[in-house]
Amino acid sequence: MRILLLDDDTNIEGLLKNFLEIENEWSLIKSTAYHSNIDNYPDNNIDLIIADTSKKLFNDSLNKIIAKNKTKKTIIISDEIKSNINPNCDYCQENYNRKRLFKPTSSKELYNLIKYDDESSCLYINRLDSPKKILSTIIKRFSYFDYDELKEIIYSSQVNTNNRYTYEFISIVSLLEKNDIPFKILDEYQIKIL
Repeated sequence: MRILLLDDDTNIEGLLKNFLEIENEWSLIKSTAYHSNIDNYPDNNIDLIIADTSKKLFNDSLNKIIAKNKTKKTIIISDEIKSNINPNCDYCQENYNRKRLFKPTSSKELYNLIKYDDESSCLYINRLDSPKKILSTIIKRFSYFDYDELKEIIYSSQVNTNNRYTYEFISIVSLLEKNDIPFKILDEYQIKIL
């Protein structure tokens, strides 16, 4: 399987390189610039596209490829919760061969979507219209934080001041802001979803 990566995230690239050690028949083509690989690989040379569509460069590259073949197997990995396909998930399922994952990406989810693509459906089908519906799933990916759906609070039960904790806290705030999810920071350990 030939995988084209349209993303500059070193974490995603690292996961894929680890998968290549397990799956000998997989190969990776990385494109960090629009013209670097897109025009050099005809449609039949790419089995799967993994793209971060929150970045214009990669979204444009993906659209150029998809214009030739709408049913090209694609995994969208992004920190944007809202669907980038209008009007909705049903339209995407009927017209594309696309699945969604969110950053930070679970290695198990990514591996399973690649390995069992034909057998799996999008994990977030009909849940992208309301970001709160998938917030608990996304927050589980952070080591230091959990989400109480009843109280609608993102919290940490671990008192920690290390750099990773701070990075995760800022990443969660950024994720909420980017996706227009109203919130209030209660303290350095709790974020209330409004």
